[in-house]
Amino acid sequence: MINRILGFLSSAPPPRPLPEADAAHLIGALMIRLARADERLNLPELQAIDRLFIRRLGMKAVEAAKMRADCERLEAVLPPTEELGNLLSEKIPPDQRFELREGLIEVAEADGRIDPREAEMIEEIRALLQRAPGQINAHNLA
Repeated sequence: MINRILGFLSSAPPPRPLPEADAAHLIGALMIRLARADERLNLPELQAIDRLFIRRLGMKAVEAAKMRADCERLEAVLPPTEELGNLLSEKIPPDQRFELREGLIEVAEADGRIDPREAEMIEEIRALLQRAPGQINAHNLA
């Protein structure tokens, strides 16, 4: 009996499946990636991401924090940003792309300054979003 109790206490819960890379999760993952661009993921940036989820998706604070946690896990397995062009074009509708750029800027400014690496990533994502999927393929092959 004690072995069963100890086994239960020491066993890790099964890992949660990754969220689908839909537009909302992909946008959140990009915001996480941007927040990590300066090699510091700090509280003001995390709070900015949560506020964006609350404002743009109509979530409550706890839902936004859970969504952000899911986005952190998704970000960890996404390919490098420069390879995300087709996925971004496919998943993020044109009407949400400007909002994404504005959200990225809000996250980058959350800690009081935009690091040059963050500015570079914002520009890289903006450029990827401006291309059509066919243009991205041709660009990647060049």
